[in-house]
Amino acid sequence: MSKPTSRRATHPKGESESALVPPGEDTKLDTFGGRVDVLWDPKAEVTALGPLVYFIQFLKTSGLWERWVEECPLTYTSNNAPPKAGILGGILITLLSGHKRYAHINALRHDPFIPPMLGLDEFPCEDSIRRAFQRGDHENATPCGWIRA
Repeated sequence: MSKPTSRRATHPKGESESALVPPGEDTKLDTFGGRVDVLWDPKAEVTALGPLVYFIQFLKTSGLWERWVEECPLTYTSNNAPPKAGILGGILITLLSGHKRYAHINALRHDPFIPPMLGLDEFPCEDSIRRAFQRGDHENATPCGWIRA
């Protein structure tokens, strides 16, 4: 018969209750558009875009957003073209919102809060994002190029 061995926890315990923001108190989060005050209400209904400000703070703090925009092979020559960050931000927010079609992009286009959190003046239209994919350098956007597997 073998002796029982002591067990260690596979996963360490998460944050303690004291580390959580108490209900009704606000949290200040850094975004590309400045600080945002978030008021946590456990009784409020949750939307798909509710946690977005936390994700944007993660992108800002980690430097992933700037690196992603800088490494993107998308280029424009027209003065009327949207900024590269606008196209990428439009794609990102659309996907995070669960939208799967170009037509759904316009549902987010006139949101007054999302573009400033990413440091954008405005959200791109569906045609701009569609054209970015049509004109894109498909060879550099493969898993071996810009988008890493």
